[in-house]
Amino acid sequence: MMTGAELYNIIKKNKGMGGAKPRAYCGMKGGAWCCAYVCYGFNQGGAKNLWYGGKKVTYCPTAITWCRANLAEIPLYLAMPCDVIFFDWQPNGTPDHIGFVKNRISTTSIETHEGNTSGGIVAEKTRKVGARCKMWVFRPHFAPTGLKEKKLAEDGDFGYNTIYMTQVFLKKKGYYKGSLDGILGKATVKSMQAWAGVAQDGSWQKKTSVAIQKKISAKSDGEFGKNSVLAYQKYLNEQLFPNQSSPSGSATTTKPTASYSGTFPTLPPKTAKNAVDIAYAYGTKLSVYKYHGGKPKGTYKKALEKVYPDRKKWGAKSKVGASCDVFVGTTLRLSGYSKTPRGLSDQKTWLPKNLTAVSSLKNGDVLYRSNHVAIYVELKGGKYVANAHHEKHDGAYGIIEKLCKYTKAYRPKGDSYFSKGDTFTEVKNLQKFLNWYGGYKLAEDYIFGSATENAVKDFQKKEGLSVTGKFGATELAKAKAVKK
Repeated sequence: MMTGAELYNIIKKNKGMGGAKPRAYCGMKGGAWCCAYVCYGFNQGGAKNLWYGGKKVTYCPTAITWCRANLAEIPLYLAMPCDVIFFDWQPNGTPDHIGFVKNRISTTSIETHEGNTSGGIVAEKTRKVGARCKMWVFRPHFAPTGLKEKKLAEDGDFGYNTIYMTQVFLKKKGYYKGSLDGILGKATVKSMQAWAGVAQDGSWQKKTSVAIQKKISAKSDGEFGKNSVLAYQKYLNEQLFPNQSSPSGSATTTKPTASYSGTFPTLPPKTAKNAVDIAYAYGTKLSVYKYHGGKPKGTYKKALEKVYPDRKKWGAKSKVGASCDVFVGTTLRLSGYSKTPRGLSDQKTWLPKNLTAVSSLKNGDVLYRSNHVAIYVELKGGKYVANAHHEKHDGAYGIIEKLCKYTKAYRPKGDSYFSKGDTFTEVKNLQKFLNWYGGYKLAEDYIFGSATENAVKDFQKKEGLSVTGKFGATELAKAKAVKK
């Protein structure tokens, strides 16, 4: 079966899309299309049977009526990707808008993916609960395969494994009669309510949270945030596995008490991040990136169209951005410098006026000599440059190669973040910190792969940050303040 995260990975590509396709899918000639987009999204992911009985609906009040009859209502903090969220702006008890959940943030704030917003497009938003906005979250019957009866990682994440073990626990207690499927549907919520001793309506409201919190000896605030989930997971483990220790690799439940003594990672500057993104890796065959032998790299082509819309007037080869000055100019503009010139002679004047001259190199610095300019990048412990050569590569538009000769170096401003796919040298220091922090046993190999991304997400969960899998300034500040 499909999970919410799998559906989100499909619909997230719709960001920036207008309403033509959702309206056409639902047979609309005009009008608000936020509800139509939810139908369109489920169908796009091959999961239309999970929403409105496989039929189409374009009116929010009608959609929420179906949700209340067929789906479990979920507290804000327990929301998962592609849960359906309604908004009542008045508020008068009737929803005005609908979208998908992208990610929970806290008991009062949530990230969403919505159609017909931000001027009439698909956009991602951060929504906060307040007196002027009522929200309702409902869980379609998403469920993964391969769930097993095992001790839970006490990580504060009320995910599929916790739901599954909830069903196991309640079935053994005689409260749950359904399938062990990891679906937090009305039947599962009703059985939790029966166990907690409150009205069994399948809607997880504040009274349900308070009753469960009392059962597990957690703070009875009715929010059921991270601390409540941790207490609940610990309770389930104690009830179901009274003689077993915590599972290997599970999240710790105690706050660190000692400082990290190693070297914290230095975030990659925007110039390094962008230069690596738009250039081909060192060792790529010439036939791949050669203008006359293949297509331009998509990210660089899009960047050029944005930065230099007049590039087609430059000539047969240069029109793809063959020169080093075009490559560096594009990288700098992507990194926040709005008036970066094209042309070595102009850049010779611009660089010392707008950047800081330096005597030693750092990732992302701009290197200059009389007939060439490049971006310095530190990858996998080695020194490289991202640049382009009009003649050497017969119209190459971006390549990463070993450090070239230079006479001056200039340092730009603005750090970015580490994310999946990065091979910056500083990733190793990040991996060392994460291994100290959570004992993840990451290979300290400079490669920000899936294991490193999962470790970052776990770090974010434990420290109460938005779970993105990206390690930026907020995460670094939290890392420097953490104790263990």
